[in-house]
Amino acid sequence: MHKVLVCSKSFGKYTEDGINVLRENNCEIIKNPHDRYFKEEDFLKHIKGIDGTIVSMDEVTSKVIDYADSLKVISVHGTGVDNIDVGYAEKKSIYIANVPSSEKGGIAAADLAFGLLIALARSLSDISLLKLL
Repeated sequence: MHKVLVCSKSFGKYTEDGINVLRENNCEIIKNPHDRYFKEEDFLKHIKGIDGTIVSMDEVTSKVIDYADSLKVISVHGTGVDNIDVGYAEKKSIYIANVPSSEKGGIAAADLAFGLLIALARSLSDISLLKLL
């Protein structure tokens, strides 16, 4: 059985499809016990014995990579990898996966930004549209 540390707070939040795929492929899922992104010290408490991790904006440093004794895959639930020491992970033969061609997030962000611009231009901020941020 493979152990997968799911740090991303939104992975599996709206649909269980991804979680089900992991379970169907003999994976034990360890979910983020915090209501925040993992910091380096959080990883150091949880990364031993983990084969793969699913992150979003969680901090995967060289120290985390060194401390990990079984890590083979770091999967980003999104596009950015600037929170991961990618070069060091590659030196340690850890595969990095992300979703660079995903347009959903980019389009949604653009839609929200454009909507907020219109709200500001029309003085609609009184209807608490800006609370989305």
